[in-house]
Amino acid sequence: MAKSGSITGGIIGKVNKASFGKNKVTSVTGTGTHSMDSGTRLVNTVVVAGGASGGGPSGGGGGAGGLRNLSSVPVCGPVAITIGGGGATASCCTGTTGCNSIFNTAGAEGNSKFTTSGGGGGGGACEPSQAGLPGGSGGGGGGTPAAGGTGNAGCYTPSEGNAGGISPSTDEGGGGGGHTSVGGNAPGPTAGGVGGTGTDLSPGYGCIGPTCSVFGGGGGGRGDPAGGAGGPGGGGAGKSPGVAAVAGTTNTGGGGGGSGGGPAPTASGAGGSGIVVIKELTCTSGMWPQQSNFQQMESATWPLPPAVTMSTINLLVIAGGGGGAGGQSGGSGGGGYRFCTTMPISPGSTYKVTVGGGGAATLGPGVSPGGSSGVNSSFDTLGVGCTYSSTGGGVGSYGNNAQPYNTPITAMGGNPCRSAPGGSGGGRGESNIPCGGAHTGNKGGYSPQPEGNDGGVNWSPPGQYGGPGGGGGGAGAVGTPIPINTTAGAGGAGSSAWPGDCTLRAGGGGGSNGSAIYSSGAGGPGGGGKGGNTWTAPAAYGGEGCNSGGQLNTGGGAGAAAQGAAPCYALLSKNGGSGVVKIQFPDAFACKGITGGSPACGAATPGCTHTHTFLATGCFVIPF
Repeated sequence: MAKSGSITGGIIGKVNKASFGKNKVTSVTGTGTHSMDSGTRLVNTVVVAGGASGGGPSGGGGGAGGLRNLSSVPVCGPVAITIGGGGATASCCTGTTGCNSIFNTAGAEGNSKFTTSGGGGGGGACEPSQAGLPGGSGGGGGGTPAAGGTGNAGCYTPSEGNAGGISPSTDEGGGGGGHTSVGGNAPGPTAGGVGGTGTDLSPGYGCIGPTCSVFGGGGGGRGDPAGGAGGPGGGGAGKSPGVAAVAGTTNTGGGGGGSGGGPAPTASGAGGSGIVVIKELTCTSGMWPQQSNFQQMESATWPLPPAVTMSTINLLVIAGGGGGAGGQSGGSGGGGYRFCTTMPISPGSTYKVTVGGGGAATLGPGVSPGGSSGVNSSFDTLGVGCTYSSTGGGVGSYGNNAQPYNTPITAMGGNPCRSAPGGSGGGRGESNIPCGGAHTGNKGGYSPQPEGNDGGVNWSPPGQYGGPGGGGGGAGAVGTPIPINTTAGAGGAGSSAWPGDCTLRAGGGGGSNGSAIYSSGAGGPGGGGKGGNTWTAPAAYGGEGCNSGGQLNTGGGAGAAAQGAAPCYALLSKNGGSGVVKIQFPDAFACKGITGGSPACGAATPGCTHTHTFLATGCFVIPF
């Protein structure tokens, strides 16, 4: 008696879902919803994105759309499918990138939803010459010399495509990349590079369309006297003198041919639209089809789920910026800025993420004691490890603050400055009272990397009136001090030290000015709000007028409010910018059930990492 498993050629392994799809093959050529047979629970699918158009003049071929051949994808009922269009023709400079294709747009990326990247446009000789664009497969270079665009834009394993070819000569273009091979380099001054080769999928899906299931060919580059041939799999040929460039074949993801400029016609070949092919599987529970088994072993995904060993994350925690103070005040400080590139995490844990709000604006005109400090942000471990926090930005001191006016100093906790230290400190207001540490940054005392900087000082001697306010401190620089009684201090610049991106955040707010003819302080780069000026109704004001708040989700400090009549004074000051928490980890772990923040699942960031951004308090859950 034959052993169980030998009858169907399967291998006994981890329990597989039963599926009764009768191995029916369907090609989907337009965006819409595709219905499966009622018993289908697993499919094999090929997802091909739209190819790119070639560039011009002396254009490189367009890159093929990304192609992914996927096995044993779980389904249950109808699936929404997006078919990426091909890139439009181009007569000058780079070609147009193709559009992504998606299998099961409502699913979880990497589990039941799969995306492929549109092909990269071919380069053109446009002074300077232009490289091909990156994409599922990259476009060929155009001009002298020009590199091909890189492939596999989605950072997938196995790769969804290849790079485009190089253009070493003024008049020729490199071939666009294909799914199986890179685009050909232009061989010299007389011929364009050939398009990269597509992939033959007919053994698994049968013969589909005019290319018999060969998809993802790159476009050929422009040549004189001979344009480069398009790659097998729908790639269009490049233009030669008097002969039009050829478009990529519809529903193959083929790249279009590069343009040669005049004589007419001068347009490059358009990219071919994508396609999704679905094979509904018949599988017995507990049995793995042999082909599926080999494919999954090659990609290290058998048996599912894969082993996961993520132990650290790249973490950025920014607190809320300080709220704006009243007239002739210092700008408020930016929220504390802290990051840890190797923050330890524990498997199967839930982490509370707190995003601090911006500090509230000043309470009212005339006797306002000033705004409030920003709120701390943190990455909490709910009992696993330690909390990682940053401190809310400090408030700039209120102008004329030596006098209590109608608000007793005791109501402010005995603080004549009506300000506080913070992640970054607020600037000093009109009277410049020393106030001890009230304007200092790095309230949390972090070392060796402080979370922020001090606020700027006023120009006048301590205890005397006069002058504008100093700028609030920023994460990257101190607030600007005031040397003379003219221009208020600018907020200190924010920081982009976190290696996860290049965005400036946590800038300080600008100080306000008591004169209608002088300028208020600019907000610090990185979300800091600008300070206000005195408004003398009904005459026009000098300088910049009303102040502004800190920018949302940057931790920027608010600018100090204007003094005088409406409208600026009536509008009072503004709130500080709310904080943000960003969590980054290798893309290999994206879409494996990790939840919290936005996007929960989506395209990788440059360098093949994945980022979850928290704009409000929530939970970061690692299920494995």
